[in-house]
Amino acid sequence: MSFKKISSAIFVLMIFGSNMAHAGGGSGTWTVEPEGMFSPTPVLQRSCVAVRIDLTQTQALSGVRWYHNDSATVFPKIMVASGLKDYPPLYADGMVVVEDATGVEVGWSVVSFSEPVASETGSLYVIFQLPVNTEGVDVGDGPGFGYVATDNGSCVYLSSDGDDWSRLVTDYQLLVDPVYTTREPGFIALSSSQGNEGERPVILVEEVVAQTELLRPYPNPFNPQATVSFTLKTSGLARLDIYDIRGRLVKVLADEHMEAGYHSYTWLGRDRSGRRASSGVYFVRLKANNLEQIQRMTLIK
Repeated sequence: MSFKKISSAIFVLMIFGSNMAHAGGGSGTWTVEPEGMFSPTPVLQRSCVAVRIDLTQTQALSGVRWYHNDSATVFPKIMVASGLKDYPPLYADGMVVVEDATGVEVGWSVVSFSEPVASETGSLYVIFQLPVNTEGVDVGDGPGFGYVATDNGSCVYLSSDGDDWSRLVTDYQLLVDPVYTTREPGFIALSSSQGNEGERPVILVEEVVAQTELLRPYPNPFNPQATVSFTLKTSGLARLDIYDIRGRLVKVLADEHMEAGYHSYTWLGRDRSGRRASSGVYFVRLKANNLEQIQRMTLIK
């Protein structure tokens, strides 16, 4: 294996244990067969593996699961940080969510965060800090992650110091999966603002403030259905309508008294009579708390 270089960090990868047995997670629901295990070497004081997790506006991360090699391996820290695509954050910008994390012997492991974390940029990096002066030499021995071949491109990055990152070749993917939950007001949200050219993003920590806001529909464009979410600052009557590009009412998604907080509805791409709507541009309108907000969405077929 080799790297697509994006920084000066250099790693040697130890690849071992192909043709591994089928394994499942602690809940019995995660059943992915890795093609082998991989481990970076050498492991220095702040050597890290980072995996980019993409989130929608309605999602937050409540934990992470991964295919673990050695039950004796202890990751000093698992951190999360916001960042931009192909631009992992600095080590100092990571928020520690788990300390002294361990896993099972050659199988799926999972940890839960003390509180869910959302992202204002649409991406979170989950950063595993590796135990110093260790290396994997065989299946079940030393730190390592299961991997599989992929056609979708890897979102995995390696660093010897937590600051300079190299991207893993795009035809392999580590078995590291997010545990999602629904984003709600009051969750921690990490945000990143792009600085001047050549500068790292500035990482800020914010609290999601409860306000009346119509969020962007997801996915967009969509087919055959889309999720429309919004938050209400105070309880009261709320109405959510779908209009076509000519301003004609297509569907009433909601029209009732609602409590303050987060609400989510699904449009199945059908009109009030149950007929499939034609492809094209539509508008979703929220009327609540003496406000009116509109978002654009596109139905494709």
